[in-house]
Amino acid sequence: MKDNIFIYLAYFVQVPMTVFEALEIIEKRFSHRKQRATLIQIKESLSEGKSVTESFIPILKTLGGDTTVASVLKSSEKSGDFHTCFAVIGTYMQQKQKLQRELLEGISYPLVVLCISILLSYAVVSFIFPKIIPVFTAMKVSIPKATVYILNVVAFIETYWLLIIFMSLLLTLISRYIYKEYIGVQEYIHNMLLKIPLLKNLIFYNISVQISRSLEILLVSSGSLLEACNEVLPEVRFIPIKKDLLEVREAISQGVTIDEAFMKTVLFSNTPWIDLLLVGEKTGKLDASLKQITTLYVNELHGVHKRLSKWSEPLLLVLVAGVVLFVALSVIEPMYSIVQHVSPQ
Repeated sequence: MKDNIFIYLAYFVQVPMTVFEALEIIEKRFSHRKQRATLIQIKESLSEGKSVTESFIPILKTLGGDTTVASVLKSSEKSGDFHTCFAVIGTYMQQKQKLQRELLEGISYPLVVLCISILLSYAVVSFIFPKIIPVFTAMKVSIPKATVYILNVVAFIETYWLLIIFMSLLLTLISRYIYKEYIGVQEYIHNMLLKIPLLKNLIFYNISVQISRSLEILLVSSGSLLEACNEVLPEVRFIPIKKDLLEVREAISQGVTIDEAFMKTVLFSNTPWIDLLLVGEKTGKLDASLKQITTLYVNELHGVHKRLSKWSEPLLLVLVAGVVLFVALSVIEPMYSIVQHVSPQ
């Protein structure tokens, strides 16, 4: 419902109605405590005489916004056209969250299936093996290596589960700290990710949608391409792409055309960006070209998601089958050994 806050604002402001009056009505529609607290905070800021931009920007993260949203708010403050502003922001956030949900759904399905298969295998081992081992001991039959290996793993997990959780959390925190504090580490990881074919496409298409959509909105609201580039840069977290955008901004500030600026980059050269930006600059409709780039890469993202689903299912099936087969052999093999031991020679 976060994105609907701006959609509702666009509707009510068009009535016409002040932003404060619109917020009073919208507040009653939201039952979530944090959302209502956010709306109340905005109202309090407005009642203190602060501008709409000053009231919204400090809590944009709570509403799911970013620097693009902040820039559009600043531009609308100058023009006074809050209806268009809120409608644009609402649509922008809906599209952004839709892509995030699709990506999350594509990743979560195989992970959930894998975790469930591992937990089921662990439950089978924990339930069956304790009943088999005493039989081995009584009959003085040697335990197969696969069974011994699984027993040792299960015993280790059951004995040191607190230590495993603690060490996992500690390693996660250390890794996150190193990743955040050392730019060189981030850049190395990002460059490694770009060497994985399908993952490279997923990353590039996703960030291309983010950049083109933000540039389009900011170009319409501010009219300055250089200013739009400055506002988009803080939102780009992927270092190799951010470096390319920095080069683009520098080239544009020196008077180079936007298609030539993108052509000099590492990742954007030889992509549809160049041709579409060239057409947009020649026709004077750069915002339309950016919208076309967004549509193009959204379609490409859907294709990547389909390919991921298509390939992840058989790979996941093989992986799960391997885990189940190993556990099954570790259960069946000792039973076979017992049968051989008790059968007449």
